[in-house]
Parts: sequence; C-alpha cells; structure tokens
Amino acid sequence: MGIYWAGNTYPGRRYELQHKNGNEADPINRYSNALIWKEAGNVDCTTYKFSVKDLKKGQDYYFKDTAINSKGSGYPLESIDLVKLFVKPSAPEGPMSISDITDSSVVVEWKAPNTDGGAPVEKYKIEYELANTSRWIVAGNVDSTTYKFMVKDLKKGQDYYFKVTACNSKGPGSPLESTDLVKLIGRFHGINTTS
Repeated sequence: MGIYWAGNTYPGRRYELQHKNGNEADPINRYSNALIWKEAGNVDCTTYKFSVKDLKKGQDYYFKDTAINSKGSGYPLESIDLVKLFVKPSAPEGPMSISDITDSSVVVEWKAPNTDGGAPVEKYKIEYELANTSRWIVAGNVDSTTYKFMVKDLKKGQDYYFKVTACNSKGPGSPLESTDLVKLIGRFHGINTTS
C-alpha cells in the first residue's frame, strides 16, 4: 500500500510512518488506544512517499506520518478515513456446467466466487480456447448477478476449453477453467467440466 504526503525539506528531519488496523480500533474513539499503532518505517526528509508492507488483505487501516528532528516529534498527519485493502476476487465456484451444446454454441454456467476481495464483483468475463492452441478469446461479459452465458459463433467439429473470471475494481481474479474438452457435434444436454 503506497502512501504519499506533502512536506518541507529541513536538515536533520525524518518521517516516521505508522499504521493501525481499523478492524481492531475502538469504534467510538479511534485515538483512544495508542498501542494499536505499529511502526511501518522511516524515510529521510526528501522522501514523501512510502510503501507499507505486510498488511492483511481485505482489512481496513489508518495511517500516520510524523516529522521528527533533533528537537523531537511534530504533530502527526493522520488519514481521516479508513483505507480498505481490496484484492482481486477468488475464482468463480465450480463445477462449471456446459449445456445446450449445438454445432456452433454452448451455454456455460458457474457460481459466484467465495470471496469478492473486499470490493464487489463488477462483471464476469467468459472466454474460450481452441484445443491445441494457447490463445484465449473473449466471448463476452455479464454483470455480477448473472451466472450463465451462451457462447456463440463456434465452429462445428472443433474442441474447446472455456473459462470464467470474476472482476472487481482491482481487476480480474483467478479463473474457473473447464478441464475436459468440449466437442461441438450437435445438440447435447450438458456436462460438468470442472471438479
């Protein structure tokens, strides 16, 4: 997590950065427990950004920056609002179901991921790949409440793999991929292709 601030360059000054987990803070008075603040690091007086490491995904944090010189510490600059650490969503839940197989289309179904990464799923991306190739082609996208998609314009007699990826504000998560080849040979009721 990168934090930035504006400052002045004074000889002998450094900045001390701290963070505290907002999920552990007193909900009434976030300033009440000084022991919650944890040191994140120090930078010299010419640096106005810092990357805080080892934070927990999906948690909320406050940040504090304090200027320090030979006379002591100045007044800290604190984040007013909680900063939530978003991550990409997990893979959609399987098994992936492939149904209504025709000579040019299939219907792909899946379930929502176990975790959205702390930010709502915005869409699902559906892709297909011809067997013996390494090129995934985007078939389309659906909104976060849709768990079914008809992939069209496929070629009869070809073998395909399919995958579905949940996307949130941090980007695409891990995909749910079919493990069995799907051959387009005409109308077929359906199969589960992931375990």
